[in-house]
Amino acid sequence: MPLIATFLCSVLLFSTAFARPSTRDRCGPNAQVISEKSAPYGNKEIKFVTRFCPGFATLRNTTTQPAVRKRQVSLCPSACTSLICVPSIAQPPLEDCVNLAEGLIELNETFAVSPETATEASFGQCFFEVSNLDTATLNLCSSGFGLLGFDLADSCSTAGDGTAGDCVSPQVPGDNFVIETGAA
Repeated sequence: MPLIATFLCSVLLFSTAFARPSTRDRCGPNAQVISEKSAPYGNKEIKFVTRFCPGFATLRNTTTQPAVRKRQVSLCPSACTSLICVPSIAQPPLEDCVNLAEGLIELNETFAVSPETATEASFGQCFFEVSNLDTATLNLCSSGFGLLGFDLADSCSTAGDGTAGDCVSPQVPGDNFVIETGAA
């Protein structure tokens, strides 16, 4: 019986990964650009766009009691513990993702991602996006963002199914943020 339950859970997780829209799409049709900036990298630039995403309110983890005030989360992750390759997200050119990751590591900054916002960094045809579905601000270091984005792009690329994917709340159980990579 436990084997059947494990099989059914695996089928459910596998099928929801295929049906799942990207976090970019889930931002909602009423997304508003809050800021745009760029940072030089080599003879090109990394572009940053931050959007307010009213669509994220429906995605928030509802197991957290609303009366409990959460504190800001500071994060400089180096590995994704919950990686999902999503076929509905186009795979970016790995070379552009390498450049984006290296540029973010060189940038060596920490940036705040407010609740219900998404910040996207792009270089060439590759983007890494961090989406904060939570009620607390996420302080994310650019080097960790670059490492996770590349780990995600590389892992989904070597999976051989032409997908990109998501890293869900790396190293912070109970928090609600997603790092996504794909073709810009």
